[in-house]
Amino acid sequence: MNKFYFGMETMRITQNYNGTASHYNHSHGTPTDYPIDCAGVDGQQSAYFAPVDMRVVAIRGVGNYATNTIWLETLEPVQTPTFTDIVWLTLTHWNDGSITAKFKVGDIIKAGEIIAYEGTDGAAANHLHITCGRGHCDNWTENTKGSWVMSGTSLPPEKVMYINDDFTKCLDSGGLVFKSMPKDNSSSVVQATVSKTKRVGVTNGLYLMKLDNSAKICLMPHNAIVTVLQENYTTAKGYSMDKVEYNGTIGMCANQYLK
Repeated sequence: MNKFYFGMETMRITQNYNGTASHYNHSHGTPTDYPIDCAGVDGQQSAYFAPVDMRVVAIRGVGNYATNTIWLETLEPVQTPTFTDIVWLTLTHWNDGSITAKFKVGDIIKAGEIIAYEGTDGAAANHLHITCGRGHCDNWTENTKGSWVMSGTSLPPEKVMYINDDFTKCLDSGGLVFKSMPKDNSSSVVQATVSKTKRVGVTNGLYLMKLDNSAKICLMPHNAIVTVLQENYTTAKGYSMDKVEYNGTIGMCANQYLK
């Protein structure tokens, strides 16, 4: 059985659900949810990966006044630190025009694929506002303290998510205590990827692209070493693209120029 874990490569919680800042009314009104804000390692736009296959059950906010939010549910029951059942997950603040805005209700996002990048839709700085829980959830409701909270059975994230120590580096857990994922999970992103290195074979260098092909990340110089995470990840502009890691950044590049 698959285990459900936190989907970012770096955990840096900038606000948990217990403080006196904007999340206080979420966790102290009725109904309640338990959001965390996660900002990755550098305040830029880190990705959130699907830990298991998940179905999109709702998307709201794109192009209107609401804050961009995607709702997802696991396709089947998964093991969590406290229960075994269907898990729901929401990610908020990704930007219009990002990979997340291209999804539609009913889409299946496979384990290891990117659900969203950090964004600033309805926020002052790049981060993702994350909630989760058990069973079904595809909407939000205003609670008794005036905060919009998720309408499903919400639970604190440490009760729903393991930390996959082979995938996530924990810089700041926001004072929350997460359990490490048992090592027998065959579906983890790390175990599912290809473990090999290649070199950039182009004299003038090769661009590392975002995984949704929306922008260039950097130019990788000739003979730069990349770690291939997934061969033939997708096709873009006529090229077969490998998912690779270069200097700690994950993106994709044309595999015909790797050697």
